[in-house]
Amino acid sequence: MRFSIITPTYARPAELVRCIASVRAQTYRKYEHLICSDGHSASDEQCVKSYKDKRMKYSHVKREGRSYYGNKQRNKMIQEAKGEYLIFWMMTIAYCHTI
Repeated sequence: MRFSIITPTYARPAELVRCIASVRAQTYRKYEHLICSDGHSASDEQCVKSYKDKRMKYSHVKREGRSYYGNKQRNKMIQEAKGEYLIFWMMTIAYCHTI
């Protein structure tokens, strides 16, 4: 596994679908896509699991007070990442070109 792509999410299924599509559109295939939610909504988990892609992994971190903009989620995914390189693929950059 060359790259670990990390995406924190929080109850935005439409944006998550675009983000996943953007990652899957990449020509390089040796990656894992780690998606972590704050557990606010079950729709994120359902969205990820609907792809049935072994490169995608979903987990959640229980929200405690403010979300801190995904820092807790990112830290968990960094610990679980197996890739040689980490990429933080935020849902707001879902439209970037292939890498």
